[in-house]
Order: sequence, then C-alpha cells, then structure tokens
Amino acid sequence: MNALPTPPLPDDQSKVERIKAESRHLRGSIRAELDQDTPVFTEPAAHILKFHGVYQQEDRDRRAEARARGHAKHHQMMIRTRIPGGLVSPEGYLAHDEIAGRWGDGSLRVTTRQDFQLHGVLKGDLHAGIRAINDALMTTLGGCGDQQRNIMCCPAPEQDELRTQARTFVAGLVGALTPRTRAYHEIWIDGELAADSQPADEVEDLYDVGSAILGLQSMPSIAWFPLAVLLFGLSEGAIFFVVLLGAAPAIAGGLLSGVDHVQPLLIRVGRTMGARGLGLYRHVILPAALPAFVGGLKQGWAFAWRSLMAGELLGIVGHQASLGVRLQFAREFSDAEQLLALMIVIFAVGIAIDGVFGVVDGRIKRRWGLGEA
Repeated sequence: MNALPTPPLPDDQSKVERIKAESRHLRGSIRAELDQDTPVFTEPAAHILKFHGVYQQEDRDRRAEARARGHAKHHQMMIRTRIPGGLVSPEGYLAHDEIAGRWGDGSLRVTTRQDFQLHGVLKGDLHAGIRAINDALMTTLGGCGDQQRNIMCCPAPEQDELRTQARTFVAGLVGALTPRTRAYHEIWIDGELAADSQPADEVEDLYDVGSAILGLQSMPSIAWFPLAVLLFGLSEGAIFFVVLLGAAPAIAGGLLSGVDHVQPLLIRVGRTMGARGLGLYRHVILPAALPAFVGGLKQGWAFAWRSLMAGELLGIVGHQASLGVRLQFAREFSDAEQLLALMIVIFAVGIAIDGVFGVVDGRIKRRWGLGEA
C-alpha cells in the first residue's frame, strides 16, 4: 500500500515540526528501529516516540563512569502511562509494579500530572513493556511530547452525581485530545505495520466529519428558519426541518464519539471470538459506545425542544395555537400570568423528559459498573 503524499511544508517550519509532518501520522521509523540490534533510536524516531509516551534519556547515573573510560553515552527509556483523572485499578497498579521490576530499574513513580513513570527500560525491552501496559487496559499514547498529556481530576472514591459527571467528562475529553492515528496499536500491539506505509483511509485532520458535525451543532436553530421557510413555506415541514437540524448533529456526534473511544482491546477480543463486519459492530462496538450515544440522544432532545419552541414563536402553523404561539400572544397582550404559566409548562416537559433519560442513563451506568448498584 502506497503512502499518502506528504503536503508541502512551509520554509519556516522548525526541525521537530518537519519530523512530525513527515512521520506518516506518528509512525516514523520506530517499527523498523525496534527490530535493529542497536542501543538507541535515531533522533527523528526519538522525537516521534514522545507521542507514544516514551522519552529516550541518557543514564545520568553512569555518565561520570562513561566519560572517565571514554565510552559513549548510556541510554535508557522512560515510559509514561496516562491515568485520566488519577483513577487506576488495582490490576493496573500491580501490572506496572511487575513491569518496573521485570524491564525497568525497579522504581515506579507517580507524577504530579497523575501519571505513572517507568525508568531504566532498555530499547530491547521497550516493546514488551508497552505491550504489557496495554494488556492491563491502560495506555502510554499521548503521554509525552507537545500535546495534551493528561487531564487531572480529583480521584476521591466518591459516587455522587457531580463527581460521576466530572469523571465521565474527563474520560471523554482525554479521548478527544488523543491522536487518532492507528500507528500506536500497529507498532506496539498488533505488529502489522509496514515500515514504509500508512493506511490510505486514515485521516489525521482537525477538519474531519466530527468537526463538520460540531459546526452544524454550533449554529443557532433560528438561523435555519429562513432557509426552512424558503424550502417548505410556513408549514409544519419547515419546523420539522429546523428541529431535525437542531437535534441530528448532537446525536451523530455522541455516536461517533462513542465509537471512536471504544477500547481497541475489546475489538481485538471480538475478532478473536469470530466477530466480523456488521457482527463486530452489533455485538462489540455499538454496545461499548452506548453510554456516549445515550448522552448524544439526551443532548439532541434538548436541542430539538429549543428548536421547536423557536420555530413555533415565529408563526402559526395549521391554524393551531401551539405553545410557542401562545407565548407570543401572551407577550403581545401583556398577559404575565399566562406567560409564566406557559414557561412553567415548557420547563416541566423538559424536566420530565430529562428524568426519562436519567433512568436510562442510570441503568446503563450500573450495567457498565460506573455507578452504585
């Protein structure tokens, strides 16, 4: 498979930025150099390694000895595991403790960024160490380099609604800020990366489908109404058009976010058990993405309800006095009592529907082990 053409680079781009741009979505020559019997990575590969959570460092404890004997520098690797919100399972900690003793210098360090750091890992043991971290359902991807390395949050084992929402938000935010390249899993887990290629269908671009959906979602619903009237006239079709464009981007965004953040390990397990194609989506990917999808539905409902009220405020449809029209009449006749009563009804409907979503969301959280039983 041929690599995608590299876009022309500006003349004033720094050396590191050029290395990143030419790395084929953070692949570089890492895979090839892992197979070489050398103690260190080349400089370009060392820069790209940072995005995989690895720093190539000089062994400072042996620096004086090496200089005294006229030897070259001794190098070792530091591996940093991201721990979003500072939450790590007992199994995850024990796995790191074993990795530190087996491939590192025996120390396991907890950083102020709520990360784990393993020091003293040699180049020849790097692949095994990172693979073991991922086997413990944790990752080093994005742990170093000029990117968002981690999102911190209070790790107190409290299960109140505020902390649960904060932890859910942190997990989603970390996923959104993590590089989408498949290079990490190709290099450290699957091992199926060709040294000079990248998938032709891989897009590592800010301006992808997700950004287009976010752009649609950010447009005020009322901005669509002139176009709706132009296409459908002042009818129920126009209001339905505005409601649809208000809700659909939020729902689609929730689904895409959930699918993007499915653990690769779950997908590999599903494939090992024979799930392929639509079966993989039905039994593995979509169930894993269900919490985010329900969140998108909840947000979509909120946008749809506001869009409906905005549309009804602008005109009478079918000669029927809807809630929005009644609000407009109450304003025109300065009927404060009716105006407040209608606002309370609209508020009550929103609370009732939100309660339904709350019940569904609670059941999903309990099923996924995210809340109290």
